[in-house]
Amino acid sequence: MSRLGDGARLGVRLHYVREHELLGTLGAAKNIEEYLAGDGPFLLHYGDVVTDQDFSDLAALHLDRGALVTILVHERRGSNSVATIGAGGMVTGFIERPSGADRADLESNWAFSGVAVLDPSVLRTIPPGVSDLPRDLLPSLASARRLYAAPLTGYRCAVDSPTRLHALRADVEAGRCRLFLSGSP
Repeated sequence: MSRLGDGARLGVRLHYVREHELLGTLGAAKNIEEYLAGDGPFLLHYGDVVTDQDFSDLAALHLDRGALVTILVHERRGSNSVATIGAGGMVTGFIERPSGADRADLESNWAFSGVAVLDPSVLRTIPPGVSDLPRDLLPSLASARRLYAAPLTGYRCAVDSPTRLHALRADVEAGRCRLFLSGSP
């Protein structure tokens, strides 16, 4: 908090909220609903995901389709989730933590990337407390045909271990991930 302060020197306004209990990916958004309940959609970005993705296409698809949620997806067999994607980017099926039996019947390699655009109205349907976006919301939105996906076109790394942190550093140094760091253009 001391490094970023209130965000004024960066041209943004920052608010800090402490979770006394881990609320999950959707519960955390519900916890700050008052800040997200504006006139338009908001971006939800997992804290351990590093990407240089341009979110313009994701936001445009979300608005053009009238989606409740639009997720960024990447191809990765054996991931924590599987999204089946139909015409126009509509997600027709979504499974979080699929079993081996579930995977045997699936032909999709699309996985949720930990980045999504959400309509603020979604938060009104979520009860306070622990809630997870891919477990508790995405499957029902896929069934209701209100979930869309846009493919990753940039770099993405989930930094969930020291090994992945070292891989990210190597990718940045090699130019495979273009991060804009403080003081850079």
